[in-house]
Amino acid sequence: MNKRQKKIEVTIGKLLSSEDHDFVVRTFLEKLKWPIDVKTDIEYFVNEDDSDGARRGIGVHFLSNGDGVINLTECIIESHFSQSDIFSTHPHVYRFRNWFGGGRSLYVHKALLVLAHAVMIDKDEEVIVEPNSKSLENEKDGG
Repeated sequence: MNKRQKKIEVTIGKLLSSEDHDFVVRTFLEKLKWPIDVKTDIEYFVNEDDSDGARRGIGVHFLSNGDGVINLTECIIESHFSQSDIFSTHPHVYRFRNWFGGGRSLYVHKALLVLAHAVMIDKDEEVIVEPNSKSLENEKDGG
C-alpha cells in the first residue's frame, strides 16, 4: 500500500466510524462506478461457510446488458442455462436491472457490484469464467 492509498484508507475509516455513517454508505453507492475487475458473464460464487464442500452458497453475475443477478442456491453458470431459462428453472435467482433497464432497486444493483468484488477478494478460486466475459466499466453515470 502506497502513501496515497494509506491516506485514503485512513480517511474512509474516519468517515465510516463517524455519526454520518449512513450518509457515507449512501453516497458511496450513489457515486460507485462499474469496477474495472467486475466482468459480465462471469459468476462470482462463494460457498456458504457451512457447505461442507457442497457447491451451495451465493453467486452474483451481470448479464451482457448490465443487469445484476443474484443466486442463492447453486452455481448457475456451471448449469449452462440460457438467460431466459435461468429465471424459470431456478426459483432462488433474482434480477436487478440497471438504471437504463428500468431498474427499481438501483442501490441493490450497485451493492451487487460490491458483492461481486468482495467475492473476488475472498475467493478468487471460486470465480467461474465464461469465454465471452467482458467489463462494463464504461457504463454511464448512475448505472
